Amino acid sequence: MMKILHKLKDYYLKYKTRTITAVTVLIIAFFAFTYYSVELTSTPEFCINCHEIQPAYDTWKESSHYNISGNYQYVKSKEIATCRDCHLPPWSEPVNLIWAKMYHGTKDVYHHIADKEELDKTYYRYLMKVNARKSAENSTCLKCHSDIYDYEDRQIKVYHRSLKDNKASRCIDCHKNLVH
Repeated sequence: MMKILHKLKDYYLKYKTRTITAVTVLIIAFFAFTYYSVELTSTPEFCINCHEIQPAYDTWKESSHYNISGNYQYVKSKEIATCRDCHLPPWSEPVNLIWAKMYHGTKDVYHHIADKEELDKTYYRYLMKVNARKSAENSTCLKCHSDIYDYEDRQIKVYHRSLKDNKASRCIDCHKNLVH
């Protein structure tokens, strides 16, 4: 082992620029591959490759999160909210995003293979929905709806402000059928 390390050290000293360039290229390639892998596998088109996601996809296409072209004052972006917007952390938290992507991807593939017979049963779909709701955090909703506490409608504004510091209340408690 020491011989190998010694040879690597000698190679590095002899070819310092070449080694640093190669390592830099490999690091950039790794991050580019990771970024594009997450981006490509986080689209609705990719997600519906598994048939059990089709009902969630269909209800999303009928929801306000698919058609955000309305005059909603509390929505920052007028784009379509996709699977990753609600089900994954943002890129500003790269470690959390990649961890969540690996965890959910592995879990979903496992259930797609191991629970193939169960996935089409109504009660199993209901359990999947209940479990997904358990992991929904307010911060996910607040990525796009951060100014909900300042909304112009007085009733909505007062109600949401009363919930702002209440850690036990979650957006999904009232809005559970909003998308799926």
